[in-house]
Amino acid sequence: AAGQRVWAPALGSLQTNPLHLSLFVVATAGWTVFVLQDSVLTGLHHATRIPVENAAYALSKLALVLALPFAGEWGILLAWSLPALALLLPVNILIARRLLTDRNVPDLWSTSGQVRTGSIVRFAAGDHTADLIRIAGSEVVVLVVLAKVGPELAGSYFIAATVAMSIGLI
Repeated sequence: AAGQRVWAPALGSLQTNPLHLSLFVVATAGWTVFVLQDSVLTGLHHATRIPVENAAYALSKLALVLALPFAGEWGILLAWSLPALALLLPVNILIARRLLTDRNVPDLWSTSGQVRTGSIVRFAAGDHTADLIRIAGSEVVVLVVLAKVGPELAGSYFIAATVAMSIGLI
């Protein structure tokens, strides 16, 4: 938000409207925790829960993209952020109360266990499914923008979305 004037001067409302700035900061912080939860679930050997969480997120996001046309320029941000924020509490409660008990935490320092092919296949299948759902959610947003504003403006959005996705991948 502090560098917005340099790299996104068109988003001047972040500097002039405290509500917009607050929404941006909360969405960014929430999104960061939401993304990290997948790594925590994987580290606790509960990666099979990730596709369920990501499917709930993707379906909610798609529903909100269609339900928030009244939100104008903030519709897409709200559609992407509200489901992530809504999932923070239940997933954190799951991690803290059910998965971080002594009997459930894996012995991460043990060298006696072998990695089984079946475990790798199950993890890869779940991870691949979650990625497909995530990618579908992102690409459908581009198609909705294309349908709403036409190819010329959608091209501008797609370039910005590509930059944002690239930064996310880094």
